[in-house]
Parts: sequence; C-alpha cells; structure tokens
Amino acid sequence: MHGSSCQEPYVHLNWAAFEEERGCLEVAREALDHIDKGMPGLIAVILRRAGLERRSGNIEQGGDILKLAIENCRGRETRDFWIMKFVGYLQYSAKDIPAARKFLTEQIERNPRNKKLYVRLLDLEHSSGTNY
Repeated sequence: MHGSSCQEPYVHLNWAAFEEERGCLEVAREALDHIDKGMPGLIAVILRRAGLERRSGNIEQGGDILKLAIENCRGRETRDFWIMKFVGYLQYSAKDIPAARKFLTEQIERNPRNKKLYVRLLDLEHSSGTNY
C-alpha cells in the first residue's frame, strides 16, 4: 500500500470535520460516506459518522450506524468493541437505559460466557442508580 493511500482516509476525515465545523453537515456526511464506501469498516470513520449524527441531533441514526457496525464486523473482539460502543451510545447519548439494558441482556443470552458483557451490565446498572 502506498503512503498516499494510507493517508487518504485521514484527509477525508479532516475534510469532514472542517465542513461540520462550518455547518455544512451534508458535505461532511458525503466525505464520511466516501471513505466508508471505499474502505468499509474503518473504526474511525464509523465513530465519526455516528458522532456527526449525534451532534446533528439525529440520535437514532447515530445508533443505527453503530448497530450496523456490530452486524457487519468480524471477530469476537471487534464485535465486543462495537457492542460496548453501542451500549455507551444508548446510555449517554440516547439516554435510554432500558434499551441499553435490553440490548446487553440479549447479547449475554447469545454469548453467556462473555465476561465483558456482564461487567458492562454491572457498570450500566451502577451508573444508572439501579438499586440491587
């Protein structure tokens, strides 16, 4: 891979950030979509796309981007990463603790040996003020 190819996503990421700062949200979306289509699955791009939607007030769309990342990822560690990001998004951005709890519970049912999911559920319950 050539140096310019490796740097191309970062040029577009910076371009998207610049356009968002100027208030040109559609141009920022287009820049991020361009990278995502050319190099699907880049963590930085997916997080920026979800963040752009969150900052634009499109909370549901931001969540959908993260859910799609969970569905499209390969490997348990990558899946765990996206699950934790999505739960955090539900908890802090969407402020939807019941949805975060439900999603985590479903993930635990799918993979009951995954200790990270239990720890995240415990953290969710603790930080949401649930009485035990």
